[in-house]
Amino acid sequence: TENRVIYQLWHDEVAAGSPVRGYVTVVADLFESERPDERDARPDFSSLDLRLPSVVAAAFVAPEAATALGTTRTASHITARDVVFALESGKLLALPDPLLDPRRPIGAPSADEQAEGLVPYAAQLPLDPRRVLSHGHAVARVRRVVSAPTHLESTSLVAAYGLDLFFTRVSPSGTFDQLSPSFSKLNLAATTLALAVGCLLGGPMVRRRLAARAWA
Repeated sequence: TENRVIYQLWHDEVAAGSPVRGYVTVVADLFESERPDERDARPDFSSLDLRLPSVVAAAFVAPEAATALGTTRTASHITARDVVFALESGKLLALPDPLLDPRRPIGAPSADEQAEGLVPYAAQLPLDPRRVLSHGHAVARVRRVVSAPTHLESTSLVAAYGLDLFFTRVSPSGTFDQLSPSFSKLNLAATTLALAVGCLLGGPMVRRRLAARAWA
């Protein structure tokens, strides 16, 4: 998606004297240059130039094997993005994009990194039950995860299909462009009406008081 590549592999090697065995999710961001904000200004170039991208990558220990990966999409790309993992256990796990950012710092982030929303690196990706889109349902043998935007910028539609089919809507940044279900339209109408009546009744009184003050 965009300039990011995410893939998963089985890792069974000895690193730093301790065995590392399990599924690893690798995230690689591709940039035009190693220097920030530097882009190729040429309108066109030959693919034979062999201009390799600058790659920033990080590896994370996955909670379990994934059969498919997908990302959420919104109409204006303002809402934060979630990466959806279809796990072998039948769960659909949505992880926020910052957790998979390969630029996550090791140790305390600097002020600039905090401004970008980067959190300290952690090797283990969390299997948070609150981030499971399928709730208590098991979606078996998912082969693909697709998403589509809606007319609301906060909301994305996610579908996973394979042996089973599952469809849901997600709001990675919250429902900032929707009214709360507990919002009372009756109270809003009553408040607006009371303010209008107050203006109609109070207007003449204020004008009379101002006129009396001018003649005093």
